[in-house]
Amino acid sequence: MAGFAARCRHLVHGTVPSSIVEAGAPTNPVYVMDLSIVLPLYVIAGSALLRRRPLGDWLGPVILAFGVVMAFSIGGMMVVMRMRGIEASLGVAGAMGVVSAASGAILAVLLRSLRPDEVGPFDAKAAPARKN
Repeated sequence: MAGFAARCRHLVHGTVPSSIVEAGAPTNPVYVMDLSIVLPLYVIAGSALLRRRPLGDWLGPVILAFGVVMAFSIGGMMVVMRMRGIEASLGVAGAMGVVSAASGAILAVLLRSLRPDEVGPFDAKAAPARKN
């Protein structure tokens, strides 16, 4: 959490984080990907699931599976960095483990709730019949 608070401090004070200065980039590409692609997909999937739209049945499991893999890989990276003597927070690793497990549990519940006849927008039964 301290790292997140430090990044927010840069926003409030209008300064550039050292990670961006060190990279020599105008912005951190990871933040751009997270805020421009991943976060909107979570919002779209959640909204579609709450509204019981077919898009939610398709996108929800995909984005939850992505969350499991991403959180697990970040946590694993922190552990390996620490094992190799690089400064890394085991608290972040633990938090990512919790996020990964929670996303996996929600994914399991979601997948159990889907019926085979409700597979989403690409269902062959939902497609109109072709006329020859």
